[in-house]
Amino acid sequence: MLICLPMKMFIFATFFAIVTTTTCLITSAPSQAELLPQHSHVENSVNKKLLQESSSVDVVYSTETYSHIEYQKKTSTTDSTEPTFPEHVIVRPTATPFGTCQMVKGTFQRGTGKGYCGIVLKLSPSAALNLAAMDSLKIEGTFSGRWRLALADRPYHLRDENLPTDCTLGLYGASLDLAPHIQKLDLTRVISLVLLLDSLEGTAAVERIKFSRSSVVANKKPDAIWIWNNRAIAGHEQEVVERLTSLSIKQVYLQIDDYPGRLLPFVAVAKKKGIAVWALDGDPEYVRHPEALLRRIRKVADLIHSTSEPNFSGFQVDIEPYLNKDFALKREQYLATYLELLDNLKKQGDLPLSVVVPFWFDSMYVGGTSLLQKVIEIADELVVMSYRTDPAELLAVARTELGLAEKLSKPVRLGIELGRIPDERHIELVPAVGQGEISLGGMLWKKKADYTVSGNRISFRNRKLELPGYMATPIPFRSFDGWVLHSYEELDGIK
Repeated sequence: MLICLPMKMFIFATFFAIVTTTTCLITSAPSQAELLPQHSHVENSVNKKLLQESSSVDVVYSTETYSHIEYQKKTSTTDSTEPTFPEHVIVRPTATPFGTCQMVKGTFQRGTGKGYCGIVLKLSPSAALNLAAMDSLKIEGTFSGRWRLALADRPYHLRDENLPTDCTLGLYGASLDLAPHIQKLDLTRVISLVLLLDSLEGTAAVERIKFSRSSVVANKKPDAIWIWNNRAIAGHEQEVVERLTSLSIKQVYLQIDDYPGRLLPFVAVAKKKGIAVWALDGDPEYVRHPEALLRRIRKVADLIHSTSEPNFSGFQVDIEPYLNKDFALKREQYLATYLELLDNLKKQGDLPLSVVVPFWFDSMYVGGTSLLQKVIEIADELVVMSYRTDPAELLAVARTELGLAEKLSKPVRLGIELGRIPDERHIELVPAVGQGEISLGGMLWKKKADYTVSGNRISFRNRKLELPGYMATPIPFRSFDGWVLHSYEELDGIK
């Protein structure tokens, strides 16, 4: 970089004179490492496919060390989006005839061809809608003839098909309950509402489509907690249970090892106080090497089935396959293996199965269906790592899980973080047009923002006095079954 600076020089001739001139200094442009700390580590971890699909990326640092990349996908017709909650209204949606339907003087006519005939009502100009948290839809307008409602999610849309329902339109519209269609329709990616014309002709003037959910507050069960260090409770069973009882904890997820029987004294003391104890185990490596996990669930099952003494109430797994270093390269393989493992655990253990998931599992898909929905279908209980300290943010990140589980009649517990979470530094990058500042994944980027995300947004470690009020937050889903504190080892300061 060339920088020119004016300076004064003294010139000695026959007399003293002060002459102003210019001197040029050469400076170097900021390096990649200066613009993006630990650039080589970031480069080695980047997923090029996700990078190419992203409108921006956040490079995240924790305690000044590179942590991970968050990809913000470009908006397209295959992306899902969150509608306004708890009510989403679309006014006068665009109506496109399809099949043999023809418009003749304002009237739709079937024509002579075979097959479906009707109107496609697109629900969003640029993306599918995530309707998992919604209970029902209502279509309003004026109609004549015989019309039936149908829906199309992304897989149906790609096949140019739809899922017909038995809901028929009256003179001024109709309402449809969404829950009965969850097994055949991906409610996280609904693209269009379809009106099927069964009569020879009809008219349809759609005024608005309203998606909503009823106002309910769950009758939640008492709260739960994770205990990871099972060695700390040996010989202190009574003390630990009294501490849990003072906090009204009624369910414990207790980390086990290859000898779960040695934990039964704690189970017995807990049961006398009305506290259920679930065996807990999990490791990202189990996706590749599940033998130890399968062995442990069989041992727990044998304990439960071999004695009438107080025992474990079920089995919880916290596997988190995405923590494997090569997950980005083998995503589909890992997810398929993960689901197969959950299914095997359910069958081999023949026990109530609780599964811990991150709140963003609804953004992954397996065979055209949300990974989250497949997990919920297998599990008897879902626990979401919904670590947020603001009630509005909590509901925003967890409502898909709560909505899908409600429709599948499964209980959901929401996690609360009590441990130390360091502040995160986020460097937001956007694609550069022309010359860029930073090379990443074979693409040029420029820095858009550099900001800090406080650990207080995720953890109550420094806000424990606020916890009782937060836990009193009404959660408007019947699937909500209580909170899970993370974890017993972080209880200091809570009364």
